[in-house]
Amino acid sequence: MAKTKISEWSSTPASNSDIDGINLAEGMLPSDVNNALREMMSQIKNQQAGLDGDSFTVDGSLILNGATSGATTFAPADTVTATITLPGATGTLATLAGSETLTNKALNGTLGATTPSTAVVTSLTSSALTSGRVTYASTGGLLADNANFTWDGSFLTVINGYKAGQGTPYGYIIPNSGAIRSGSNGNLQVSADTGNAYANSTISFDIDGNVLATIDSSGNVGIGVTPSANDVAVATKNLEIGTVGNLIRGAGLSSMTIATNAYISSGTWKYAGAALAARYLQEDSAHKWYTAPSGTAGNAITFTQAMTLDASGNLLVGTTASPVAKVQIEQSSASTNGADIRATSASYTNTVLQIGADRNTSNSTYNMIQATRYGAVTCFIVMDSGNVVNVNNSYGAISDIKFKENIVDATPKLDKLNQVRIVNYNLKTDPDHKQIGVIAQELEAVFPSMVEETTDRDEDGNELNETTKSVKYSVFVPILIKAIQELNAKFEEYKASHP
Repeated sequence: MAKTKISEWSSTPASNSDIDGINLAEGMLPSDVNNALREMMSQIKNQQAGLDGDSFTVDGSLILNGATSGATTFAPADTVTATITLPGATGTLATLAGSETLTNKALNGTLGATTPSTAVVTSLTSSALTSGRVTYASTGGLLADNANFTWDGSFLTVINGYKAGQGTPYGYIIPNSGAIRSGSNGNLQVSADTGNAYANSTISFDIDGNVLATIDSSGNVGIGVTPSANDVAVATKNLEIGTVGNLIRGAGLSSMTIATNAYISSGTWKYAGAALAARYLQEDSAHKWYTAPSGTAGNAITFTQAMTLDASGNLLVGTTASPVAKVQIEQSSASTNGADIRATSASYTNTVLQIGADRNTSNSTYNMIQATRYGAVTCFIVMDSGNVVNVNNSYGAISDIKFKENIVDATPKLDKLNQVRIVNYNLKTDPDHKQIGVIAQELEAVFPSMVEETTDRDEDGNELNETTKSVKYSVFVPILIKAIQELNAKFEEYKASHP
């Protein structure tokens, strides 16, 4: 058979009797010798260039010595299906002399003692290189069987990694001077500047190039903002949210602050921007609220303590003095109400202000309401019995004509007054206290407008499905005046008829 390519040559010299039909027998013509040599050179070139479609087999080691200015490359023409097949299970892939690269071809066979089913080698470098290589454990060797650093196409895995001075974590990846570590107990640790080479390293979290959160070297956290400088005089940590000065600040076991438009520097609170400032302090079981007017960014803030809820549960508004009551409100302004309690619903049906006590007495043991001019006199008291007293014995009603219309003389009242029964009685809750008055239901039959009926409620304001009638005793005053006028007219008439 005519031998048209190197793969058809025989390792037995006597069997190589021709080359592409040229007889290699002894005594061949000189022209045949020339033609045979030329054909052999052509076949060798075709083999080297990969033009004859044959595989190239090496038994043993393949040593590639590339040019110093370039790389020796395995590059079959068919980049999809061409393969490089390695010999035995422990055969050596290649001995690389320097910066050579095995690139972008399917690899089947043995790499050390590891046999990948399919792999793509993009850069396999010599162990003599000082950069751009994979490090195994704490040595400078290349990947070996059961390597600690693996990539399966979806997951990058580091097993039993180790970094001197950083303990022995379960996994360890170090990009430049930062680190990501996972422990055997499932913990995950992200570190920056593991070698303490930089003064103010940070850890940042970003999406689409936008930094969303930052942890600075002092342990302060900023979400959507770079955290402000921490107060180095105290062991504090700040969480700043959205903008400079909106922060949550912890300082020790018994102190925490929430602030807006404020940050602390060297022990002094300062404005973050030209706006109002406020802060809330929880300290030693007390809650304190502070306010400040608008100021200039960077200037010191003078806070006013506006409200305090102390550790005993006392609430102080507008004062920091020692409490004299459970709720203490002080108003220093000359033109503002001290307190304003209102029900804003147009259909409101309950009690706007309820004052009560659990002690059930009616003998002036305590006062339900007391109005005092401090340093002068008590002006008005509502006692536990319901009695109302004031300092000048004066009670009245708003009676200005500007509020009135349809003004006419009252009808006679004397005859109706004579129909009102006046009785003595005591309340069921106070059997020893004798009183004088009327019965609401009886008075209602004579003077219906002098009796008012209200729905009964419990102490929580819930309706009890009962009503209570009350009497407007003060209205008896103008009725009695009218009756006296009628009596006086009768008396004057009597005197005129009996001179």
